[in-house]
Amino acid sequence: GAGVEDGGDDADDSDGAGEAVDLDAVLAALDGAGVESDGDDADGAEEGGDSPESPDETDDGSAYFNEELGVLTLDGDGGEPDPAAQVRFLAKVAESAEDEETRAVAAFRVAFAYYNGLGVEPNVAEALRWFQKSAEAGDADAASILGFAFENGEGVEENAAEAARWLRFAAEKGNADAAHNLGRLLQEGGVGLESDAAEGERWLRTAAEAGFAPSAARLGRTLTEGWFGEPNPTEGVRWLRKADELGDVEGTFFLAIAYRRGLGVEENRREGARLLRKAAEAESGEAATLLGVCYLTGDGVYEDEAEAVRWFRRGVELGVTAAVERLARCLADGVGVERDVEEARRLLRLALDEEENEELRAVLAQALREIELGEENA
Repeated sequence: GAGVEDGGDDADDSDGAGEAVDLDAVLAALDGAGVESDGDDADGAEEGGDSPESPDETDDGSAYFNEELGVLTLDGDGGEPDPAAQVRFLAKVAESAEDEETRAVAAFRVAFAYYNGLGVEPNVAEALRWFQKSAEAGDADAASILGFAFENGEGVEENAAEAARWLRFAAEKGNADAAHNLGRLLQEGGVGLESDAAEGERWLRTAAEAGFAPSAARLGRTLTEGWFGEPNPTEGVRWLRKADELGDVEGTFFLAIAYRRGLGVEENRREGARLLRKAAEAESGEAATLLGVCYLTGDGVYEDEAEAVRWFRRGVELGVTAAVERLARCLADGVGVERDVEEARRLLRLALDEEENEELRAVLAQALREIELGEENA
């Protein structure tokens, strides 16, 4: 997905046909759109104005303001909620309201409806058209979504320069997710965009300092490993620790790696293993696999072959190819588990059918050859 979520004040997820559309922000400025909430009915547009006609004067259904719920509800024939009428009404407000914030909120919700198929047929291109209207009216979340779409070619032609433009717009308005994606994009570059590692790091810092955990994790890796310049492992570990504290599983995993390697901290295999377990329990497949290796070899933990197999299985469940190879070898040799050569072969062949990475395929194929050769020589 394009990261399109119910944005609280910025979007309303009315996935149930009977739910009202939350229009608090729109209603606050509907006078500018020529629509009033008087009693139980929304009256028509002011004479001589360019605002949209009232829904109860069209075939869109009737509109009334529910004072208790604080929402505008649109009903179709027979008084049943009509999501399509809601979308049409929001589109009119987005096009005609005088207040910019009103237009932005309404356009965002129309875009949300098209993206998720709420009252209309799903249409990514149409959703992006409305997201752009919302962004042009000042909505940072809409601009962030546009940036994601242009970066990934979702509904539009891939264009990293255009992605950066929209992400920068959102980031400058304080959107941490956009600042993170802008920083990453500037570090890596892309279609029509030259990399600028220093500027990218600056935006990652902005997001990380605002408490955005993925930015703290990426900044930590960037500095610890020296991705785009001289490594600074001491500062890198500081950001990895921040990411870990914020609950970012990637930050926890790479903080474990830093302790295991002595990067920016004194080497401490026991602490590394503790952090690996923490990440594995948070569903990091890579951490689960490496923790299995630790138990298999007694690296930072007591040696326990059965525990190693348990973590290899967890790695397989989480989709890690290296875990398949490790588990298959344990099964073939009866290490930590009852010997089962056929199951080992089955796992390896299934992984070979699904894996596309040539290096990983070579690892799986080698394990399968060695297992089959061992059986022939037995």
